[in-house]
Amino acid sequence: MGALPSIFNRDRMYADDFIEQLKAYIRLNRQVAGMGSFIQRVAFALTLIQGPLVAEWTRAMGAWLDTLQAIDDIPAVWDQFLTEFSNQYQDTQRQQRARAELKALRLKWPDINQYANNFERLT
Repeated sequence: MGALPSIFNRDRMYADDFIEQLKAYIRLNRQVAGMGSFIQRVAFALTLIQGPLVAEWTRAMGAWLDTLQAIDDIPAVWDQFLTEFSNQYQDTQRQQRARAELKALRLKWPDINQYANNFERLT
């Protein structure tokens, strides 16, 4: 049900969006076979992380998943995946870039609404 999240290929600018799309998809499909399992959620997420720049990381995460047993299928597995993903791919310069964009932001007539939207997005 619903559209699959976009493939993540290591573009740090889209890491947060990818995770939010993934969470939304899982929420929507919670009743579908496997989505209630935290191990299956991570396995599913790894299928959406593709490309040569992420292959090593997905391989290591897959190897970690392979060591888990049914008894290990707890929320901490999903939390650990999110932490590892964040540490590896989150945009570390996001705040600096937003600050620079705020400094460069100028009100141009008649684009007042666009200016307000950009300001809110950056803050």
